[in-house]
Amino acid sequence: MIQPAPKVEPATATPARPKAAPLGIEPAVPSERVTTADVDVAPAVEPAYADPPSERGSIMVAATTIPEEEERGGTTSSGVEELRAMRSVSFEAPAAVVVGPAEKSVMQRLIPRRLRRLDERSVVSYGEVRRYVVVKSDGVVHVFADVVDRSPLYVVPLAGLVPRREDPDRPDYRSHTISPEAQCGGGMLAKNRSKGSLETVLLVDDGGTEAGEVRFQFTFDRDEAGIDASERFIAAVRSSSKGSAG
Repeated sequence: MIQPAPKVEPATATPARPKAAPLGIEPAVPSERVTTADVDVAPAVEPAYADPPSERGSIMVAATTIPEEEERGGTTSSGVEELRAMRSVSFEAPAAVVVGPAEKSVMQRLIPRRLRRLDERSVVSYGEVRRYVVVKSDGVVHVFADVVDRSPLYVVPLAGLVPRREDPDRPDYRSHTISPEAQCGGGMLAKNRSKGSLETVLLVDDGGTEAGEVRFQFTFDRDEAGIDASERFIAAVRSSSKGSAG
């Protein structure tokens, strides 16, 4: 005979107590008013204005600027067509013209001569300084912004200046590299040489304490000015200088 299961008391569980009592936090009391910080108003200042750039962005050395319609020697400034009509033009062509030598820091000027070709060059785009150059037989170079202009930007008296062709493989330390050619791989000398179609003639001081100092740089693109443009320019400058001296 199977005995009935004994009665069991119902199970009871004690409520779990937290390990740590929660912290009592005082409720936030709203402030009656919010105080704004005192901020000083910036004083008004005058706007700054930059001076207009010069011909090269540096100095106009030994050049004479010619204002529009200025009287020079009893005649007004003339455009290219007027100069041609006077039959006094010995050379004319487009060229990149840079006034003055490249600016060098004190440290750059202390670099030994044998290492100067490794120094960083001053680089200028051909189109940025492209001008139209007219050499007159009276010993003056007229530099126009463009061939159609009625008056030159400035004139360059050739007295005391001699032309010197620049070696593209060993450019003058004080000259500028005009539109350097692209070189695969770069390297320290990657910016030392202008592109192949460009030839540079420097006008330097003929004597005195600054003998050999670069005063003007004329760079001709043979594809635009002609394959012999630099040779013709040098010949015209030499002839014009002799004519003005005589």
